Amino acid sequence: MGAYQKAVAAMSNLPVALKPVYEGDPNKPIVLYEGLLELQQTFTIDREIKEHVETGSGHVMFTWFPLPCIKFEFANNHREFWLDLNQPIYLRLSELNVSVPIRFSNCNSGVTAGNKVLGRIKEPIVQGSGQELASVMFHVANLSDSIGDRISFETIEKNWKLTLDKSQSISEHLKELKANGGFAITHVGKLERLNSEVFSHIEAKEILDIFQNFLSFVRGFRVPIVLLAGYDTHGEKIWEYWDLSRGDSWQGVSSLFPELNAEGQFLADVFPGFIRWWQDETWKKSVGLILHCYLEANISAGGAEGAIILEQTALELIAYILGNSEKTAAEKIRKILTQFCISKNVPPGNDIKKSPSDDNSSSFTQNLQALEQYSFPLSIPILENLRQVIEEKNSRAEQENQKWEDGPRALTGIRNDIAHAKKDLDFLDEAQTSKARWDASTLGLWYLDVVLLNLCAYEGDYINRLNGHTEPVPRIERD
Repeated sequence: MGAYQKAVAAMSNLPVALKPVYEGDPNKPIVLYEGLLELQQTFTIDREIKEHVETGSGHVMFTWFPLPCIKFEFANNHREFWLDLNQPIYLRLSELNVSVPIRFSNCNSGVTAGNKVLGRIKEPIVQGSGQELASVMFHVANLSDSIGDRISFETIEKNWKLTLDKSQSISEHLKELKANGGFAITHVGKLERLNSEVFSHIEAKEILDIFQNFLSFVRGFRVPIVLLAGYDTHGEKIWEYWDLSRGDSWQGVSSLFPELNAEGQFLADVFPGFIRWWQDETWKKSVGLILHCYLEANISAGGAEGAIILEQTALELIAYILGNSEKTAAEKIRKILTQFCISKNVPPGNDIKKSPSDDNSSSFTQNLQALEQYSFPLSIPILENLRQVIEEKNSRAEQENQKWEDGPRALTGIRNDIAHAKKDLDFLDEAQTSKARWDASTLGLWYLDVVLLNLCAYEGDYINRLNGHTEPVPRIERD
C-alpha cells in the first residue's frame, strides 16, 4: 500500500465529526423559527371569558445578550391592536403548534404602518414529549480550541457517555471572541447511554446541567449549554428544547484547562469524580454555592476584594462539610490544606508533612526558607507582594498572636481587613495594598483549585496557576 492509500485509510478510520444542529456567527442571533405567529390573550368581561388573537408573521431567535435567551419579533398590518400589554399574553408558533408566555420589550402600533412587537420568551419552547430518547445533541459556547477533537466523557456507574467535538468554525469564532468578547458556539456535544438504552428529557437535562457546571469549573467561568435536540433509535429528531442558559461572556482568565499546555484527557479523567462529588448527598446542598464562589472569584467579579471574600466563604463551607470544628477561619482552612497535603507557605513550598494528621504550622522564618526548596525557576517571584506584606506585618506585631504565620492566616487577615475595616494594613500605601490583595486572591484561588480537584478524587497533573507549570495535584495518599 502506497503512502497516499495509507493516508486515505487512516482518514477513513477517524471518528465522524459531530455536526451542530444550529450554527451562527459570534454574538449574532440564531433564527430558530420563521413563519406564522399568533399573540393570544384571554379576557374576562362581565364574568364571561373571551379570547383575542392577533395573527401575523415573524421569527423566534436565540440571542446572546444581555444573556443567552430566546426572543421574538412579531408584525402584522392590522389597523387596530387590541392587546393589553399589562396582562398575560401568549405567543403561538402556528407551524409547530407550541404556545409560550412572553414579556414585551417594545411595541410599535400605528394605524397605517401596522404593528410590530418585540419581546422575550418567559418559558422554554419544547417540541415533542422527550420520551424514548436514544441521544441528545447540544451546543456549547466559549470553550477553548484545545478542548476537542472528539473527547469522550464516560461515567460507568451512571451509565452515561458524553462526546464533545469542535465546531468547524472554531478558529474564526475564537479570533472574534478574543478581539471583542461575547459568545459563540465553539463545540457540539452528544449525550447517550453507554448500554444504548433510551432515556427521558428529564434525565438528559439533569446530566447536562452537571456537565455544564463541570465545563464551567475547568474553563474558569460560566459556560452555556444551549439548544438541545433529541433523537430516537432510528435517528429521527423527536424532541427540541429551546431555553435561556446562564453563561459568561468570553474572558481571558486563568483556569484548570488553559488554551496552552493542556490535553483533552484531563477533562475525561476529572469528570467521573466531579459527577460523583456533585451528586453526593453530603455535598448536594452546598456544591452549587461552592462552585459559584469559585467562578465569581476567578473572573474577579468584585475585584480582588470580592474574590478574597468569596474564596474564604467557599473554603469555610468546605471545612464545615468535612467536619472541621476549629475556632477561627484560618484554622479551618489550614486543616483542609493539611488534610490534602497542600502547602501553607507563602509562596507554597516544601512544607508537606508525611502524616496528614500533623497540623503544626511552620513559622514564617521556616516559610521563607521554603523558597530555597522551590521546585521551579522563578523569573518573577511568586506572591512576592504578599510575602513582603506578611514580613512587614510580623515585624510590627507586638504580640505573637498578631502575626500572620502562613497563607491561611494572611488570606483571612486580609479578608478581615476588607470586610471589617480592621486597619491592620494601615502601614501600606494604596498601591501596596492593592498588590497584596491581588496576591492573596490568587493564593485563595490556588487553594480552591487543588482542594476541589481533591474532592473530585483526581490524582493526575494539573496547571498550577501560581507558576503556569504542569504539576501533580497535591493530595492525600488514598488506599
